[in-house]
Amino acid sequence: MEFDAVATTNPGLERVAAEEVAALVGSDATTDHRGAVRFACAPGDFARLNRRSRTLHRVLAVLLETRFEALDGIDRAVRRLPLDRYLDADRSFAVRASRHGDHPFGSPDVADAVGQAVIDGYRDATGCRLPVDLDDPDVALHAAVRHDRFRLAVDTTGASLHDRGWRVCEHEAPVRPTVAASLVRLAGFEAGESLLDPVCGSGTISVEGALAARDAPHSPGRGYALDRLGFLPAGIPHSPVADRERERETGGADEGTAVTGRDADPSWVECARENAAAAGVDDVSTFEVVDATGTPPAADHVVCNPPYGVRIGDPESLYRDLFRSFDRGSWSRLVVLTAREDLVPWTPDERLAVPLGRLDAAVLAFDR
Repeated sequence: MEFDAVATTNPGLERVAAEEVAALVGSDATTDHRGAVRFACAPGDFARLNRRSRTLHRVLAVLLETRFEALDGIDRAVRRLPLDRYLDADRSFAVRASRHGDHPFGSPDVADAVGQAVIDGYRDATGCRLPVDLDDPDVALHAAVRHDRFRLAVDTTGASLHDRGWRVCEHEAPVRPTVAASLVRLAGFEAGESLLDPVCGSGTISVEGALAARDAPHSPGRGYALDRLGFLPAGIPHSPVADRERERETGGADEGTAVTGRDADPSWVECARENAAAAGVDDVSTFEVVDATGTPPAADHVVCNPPYGVRIGDPESLYRDLFRSFDRGSWSRLVVLTAREDLVPWTPDERLAVPLGRLDAAVLAFDR
């Protein structure tokens, strides 16, 4: 049995997420909508995607997709589902609804209609009434209305994958770990090579690079929603000890891997070291107090998210001096995430528009 799957990611980085899905489970993913990719998925692949993906936020197993004309059409379609295949009588559920388009109803109406249809359909099939827990359900169903299409999917993830357990020290303006991992993938960094973030802050890019080189789990020891889904295999047990054992079996990072983070502020360098230690990659990562504008980089791949806005007093000078330093440095690919593209003096070889909250930002890649 194969499922359609939809996975959410950072808007603008769908292509990177699709490439990672292909690498992990061999499926050709396409952009479903902004911030989401769609692909075919075997039941056993959900565990691998949740545990190994670095660019995805949430992985959903699609149970139903159909066109509709009115809300009662959604109700009928949900009732016809073989709900007893996917839901257990002793597991609570809740419906998370979203709506896009022009409709005479809102997302709360969708959630109410789908929730009642699930209860009634399951009771008709089994004689049992499913328990409901709107705050902390065992199973979260995602009901999405986009114009004249309705999709019902079950969440296999739980807490978003961008919430990394190793982030014990937070920067005042941190880059999201899944964005950092996407930058590392765009840079083409692999085990046995060198990676440098010359303005590392709390070290997110460096830690994500070190974890990728080591092929280590993004969040060792955490569990996933699929552990509570009887119709999907939960995969391997999740525990820090088991993760370390599997890491030793794969050999960890190849010899020659060097991941370095630099920052002019000693307090952020110390913060980055704490995060690297919490992630278990302090043995393959180094953090130094260095002013990036005065020290040209020397690495196979340079990846960074330069400061912007109130974090810097004179952004024009910073960007001018930073790119002068890049120009004098030694690297094969430079990837920059910036909300001040107007200050970048070079024309990129590749550009992806990636909003940072309400800020218009872009990922710029340069090759030598």
